[in-house]
Amino acid sequence: MILINITSMVLGILVPVLFAYVLGKGYPSESSAKGKPSTKGKMILTISTWAILVWGLTISGAFSYKMGDMIPRFTIALLIPVGVGVVLLFSENFRKVIDTIPLSALVGMETFRILGFVFLLVAVKGLGPAEFASAGYADMITGSLALIAGILLWLNIKSGFAVAWVFNAIGLFDLANVSRLLLFNYPIWSDAQPSSAAMADFPLMLIVGLAAPVALLVHIYSIRRLLLKKL
Repeated sequence: MILINITSMVLGILVPVLFAYVLGKGYPSESSAKGKPSTKGKMILTISTWAILVWGLTISGAFSYKMGDMIPRFTIALLIPVGVGVVLLFSENFRKVIDTIPLSALVGMETFRILGFVFLLVAVKGLGPAEFASAGYADMITGSLALIAGILLWLNIKSGFAVAWVFNAIGLFDLANVSRLLLFNYPIWSDAQPSSAAMADFPLMLIVGLAAPVALLVHIYSIRRLLLKKL
């Protein structure tokens, strides 16, 4: 339990920091005018506010399962940031930011998925369905591929593109599998024991509410870059 809690909280801090750092690589160096925050500063402030909000709501139990819930509350924390991140792609300025980030950094940041071994522990400890073990293995494979692809792309080795595609394919499959396990085993419409309700509690909810949305957005952004063949 201690390792599960520590890993979940580490991801809850590490992922937003990594996301802000990598996005920051797409912004030009600029100084604030008349004390106003730069565009990059606003981005960092937005991500920080989002992360703090998710932490606060998770600790308060706002996303936890409650009798009478019509939908899983964790879907709110998952879908809103993803929706915002996708809508931002309609902005030419944001597309320029994404296209300026080195693809090696964009893909490589998902090395944090190696810490997804926590899903193995969730399954072993009976905090969730045994099938969560498959998500643990897939996350570790995804994180390893992200590291390899990131290094190859950084070294400008052509095979990096192929590895990046494999990383995205396995990573997206993993996220889809986790979503299936979360939803199909949730107490609202399933009598499965153990259920997936613990994933909506602190600290595991930090993975669902922070790590998962970032992982999905990075897949979307990196696939766009791969299609455009931009290093």
